[in-house]
Amino acid sequence: MASNLVKMIKNKYKDYLYIELMPDEKKNVNFYQKLGFNIVKEGTPMQLCNPETMKVKL
Repeated sequence: MASNLVKMIKNKYKDYLYIELMPDEKKNVNFYQKLGFNIVKEGTPMQLCNPETMKVKL
Protein backbone atom coordinates (compact mmCIF):
# COMPACT_ATOMS: atom_id res chain seq x y z
CA MET A 1 0.00 0.00 0.00
CA ALA A 2 1.26 3.50 -0.84
CA SER A 3 0.79 4.78 2.70
CA ASN A 4 3.10 2.04 4.00
CA LEU A 5 5.83 3.15 1.59
CA VAL A 6 5.52 6.75 2.76
CA LYS A 7 5.66 5.61 6.38
CA MET A 8 8.85 3.64 5.62
CA ILE A 9 10.41 6.73 4.04
CA LYS A 10 9.39 8.90 6.99
CA ASN A 11 10.93 6.38 9.38
CA LYS A 12 14.17 6.10 7.39
CA TYR A 13 14.64 9.87 7.30
CA LYS A 14 13.17 10.66 10.74
CA ASP A 15 16.38 12.39 11.86
CA TYR A 16 16.39 14.83 8.91
CA LEU A 17 15.23 18.40 9.49
CA TYR A 18 12.83 18.23 6.53
CA ILE A 19 11.31 15.63 4.25
CA GLU A 20 9.96 17.42 1.21
CA LEU A 21 7.95 16.16 -1.70
CA MET A 22 6.12 17.52 -4.70
CA PRO A 23 3.06 15.54 -5.80
CA ASP A 24 2.61 15.35 -9.56
CA GLU A 25 -1.11 16.02 -9.24
CA LYS A 26 -3.03 18.25 -6.82
CA LYS A 27 -5.53 15.45 -6.21
CA ASN A 28 -2.80 13.63 -4.22
CA VAL A 29 -2.29 16.45 -1.70
CA ASN A 30 -4.95 15.10 0.69
CA PHE A 31 -3.23 11.71 0.75
CA TYR A 32 0.05 13.27 1.95
CA GLN A 33 -1.71 15.57 4.41
CA LYS A 34 -3.31 12.50 6.03
CA LEU A 35 0.23 11.17 6.53
CA GLY A 36 1.37 14.34 8.32
CA PHE A 37 2.75 16.48 5.49
CA ASN A 38 1.85 20.18 5.34
CA ILE A 39 1.55 22.53 2.40
CA VAL A 40 4.54 24.89 2.34
CA LYS A 41 3.22 28.45 2.39
CA GLU A 42 6.42 30.02 1.07
CA GLY A 43 8.47 28.74 -1.82
CA THR A 44 7.88 27.61 -5.34
CA PRO A 45 8.18 24.05 -6.61
CA MET A 46 10.85 23.89 -9.27
CA GLN A 47 12.06 21.23 -11.66
CA LEU A 48 14.94 20.65 -14.01
CA CYS A 49 14.15 18.31 -16.86
CA ASN A 50 16.71 16.62 -19.10
CA PRO A 51 15.01 16.61 -22.52
CA GLU A 52 17.50 14.05 -23.81
CA THR A 53 15.98 11.39 -21.56
CA MET A 54 12.52 12.05 -23.03
CA LYS A 55 13.43 11.31 -26.64
CA VAL A 56 11.84 8.15 -27.97
CA LYS A 57 14.36 5.88 -29.63
CA LEU A 58 12.94 3.71 -32.36
